[in-house]
Amino acid sequence: MKNIQPVVDSRLCLKCGACYSVCRESAITIAGDIDKRPEVTGECTRCGRCVQVCPGLNPLVHERETVLGPAIACYIGYSEDAFVRFNASSGGIITSMNMHLLSTDSFDGIVCVRQSKQNLYENEVILAQSADEILSASGSRYSPAFVCRGIRDLSLKKGRRYIFVGKPCDIQAAIKYERLEKGFEFLKIALFCAQTPSMEATREAVTSGAINTSEAKAVQYRGNGWPGWFRVLASDGSVLLQRRYHDVWNSILCRRKYSNKRCFLCHDCTGEFADIAVGDAWLPQYMGNSPGHSIVITRTPRGQETVDRCIDANVLHLEETDQSNVIKAQTSLLSKKKNLFLKKMSAVVTLEKVPNERIRWSLRENDIRRIPGLMKYFVLHRLRV
Repeated sequence: MKNIQPVVDSRLCLKCGACYSVCRESAITIAGDIDKRPEVTGECTRCGRCVQVCPGLNPLVHERETVLGPAIACYIGYSEDAFVRFNASSGGIITSMNMHLLSTDSFDGIVCVRQSKQNLYENEVILAQSADEILSASGSRYSPAFVCRGIRDLSLKKGRRYIFVGKPCDIQAAIKYERLEKGFEFLKIALFCAQTPSMEATREAVTSGAINTSEAKAVQYRGNGWPGWFRVLASDGSVLLQRRYHDVWNSILCRRKYSNKRCFLCHDCTGEFADIAVGDAWLPQYMGNSPGHSIVITRTPRGQETVDRCIDANVLHLEETDQSNVIKAQTSLLSKKKNLFLKKMSAVVTLEKVPNERIRWSLRENDIRRIPGLMKYFVLHRLRV
């Protein structure tokens, strides 16, 4: 395989944007109407660099598989800044951490994603270099973001220090980019991720209310408490539509017709290759009356040192916890990894392309009775494309 087009055509693209940034010939564009995807449209020299950085085709896999991946320590906690915590998706950990690191360290900026100012149905990648810019990127974006395209579009420089915030697949793509383009080294912060719904799902969620969509300027998927609200905002900040996050997620965003086949086959849901990974603490003691708690996993010495500094500076309130509590808090998410064997087997039977990876998960962790439903998923998903 000499370029990324077969990966996209096989629906193995995770929409990270790394192929776009690594192409020296500018032969790859991010094209499409509402649901964009990479396309080889220019003079491709078939050098294969875009394939080398692709996490969809060749994901990174640990030699020793565990359900959570490498972990130096696990914590549950929240930002000490009540405003940040309230407006974030859960505990405001990443926002407060980035604000502290930018103010006290020599980082040249944070590569992150926020709502596009030009298009309601689009995300934009920014290099946040101020507290206001970091706050503008606070909260989840449940739609494709192509965050790695920022490496090129933001003109990131080798030898500079950047923080990179993204989904587990984005982190894998950034690592592959670092290995190919020597001189880049990011502090990598991952968000736990179940899947990335298509932008069509966002459009349905926006149009589900009786509002004048021409007045809509921004979509907030979560925030204003925990687990938060889905809100559509006008240009003056007024709320045009507000629904509970869980209602929109369960009824629209996570519907199979809006899912990405490659997300369905993903084994890295908790940012196993990041320096720091962060997700919601879905535990009974926090449900119903919590302003937001997050799980934090430090995976590298660099990540641990960063978290320690934020704790010592009273930026984060974190208490160490056992991995068993993390697993309880993310049971549904981690079931994706445990059921990976059956998913891949069902995909192969239905003649679907699958990623090249050696990961093996114990068959006894899988429920054989799910096979007909999994096969149905791949067949129906193909018919909708």
